[in-house]
Amino acid sequence: MARLIAQAYSFPKDPTAPQEWEDAAAYSVRSGRFAVADGATESYRSGEWAELLVRAYIASFPPSVTPAFPEGGAVEPGRQQVIRKWFGDQVRRWHEHAAEATNWWGRDAEKAKPPSATFAGLQFTAGPGAGLSWEACAFGDCCLFQIRGRRIKLSFPLSAQDQFNKSPDLITTAPGRVEGSLATLRTWTGRAFPGETAGGVPQELR
Repeated sequence: MARLIAQAYSFPKDPTAPQEWEDAAAYSVRSGRFAVADGATESYRSGEWAELLVRAYIASFPPSVTPAFPEGGAVEPGRQQVIRKWFGDQVRRWHEHAAEATNWWGRDAEKAKPPSATFAGLQFTAGPGAGLSWEACAFGDCCLFQIRGRRIKLSFPLSAQDQFNKSPDLITTAPGRVEGSLATLRTWTGRAFPGETAGGVPQELR
């Protein structure tokens, strides 16, 4: 596999209150997996949910396969079902293993505003010929960028400023809303070559 180099940067939205941190990032150069998540501000314990998602993606996300289209394109339906099921499993994992709130107002807050987040994950695999194949999945407005020759070749899943709004799609733990949430999953595949750069941001473009 080609050599991958990674670096995660973070900056709190309020430098005077760094503990109010709801974003998360994780990566493994060895496995070729990278993930960012943005916990929804209005949701309870969203930072914990974002952290669970990125760590689980690195540790247990289903290995990708060579894409159907050598130069990239849509993920085939069977693979999309595998990915959607995996995220559903993470929701179940949250309900089975996450520590419960120790007081009544915490339990009420989680019931009224369950943990939710936007998410983007990127996975590289050895592909045919030179370079690498990659597979990306996303919920909401966490975006991945592919830079080739100092130009943005791809922005996924959003590509224009007017596509950002105050109500992005979310992967949520809310009972009764999980299926609808999973239906907003976006997926894509592509090719990467030496010297290219991929970046991810867990927040709206300003």
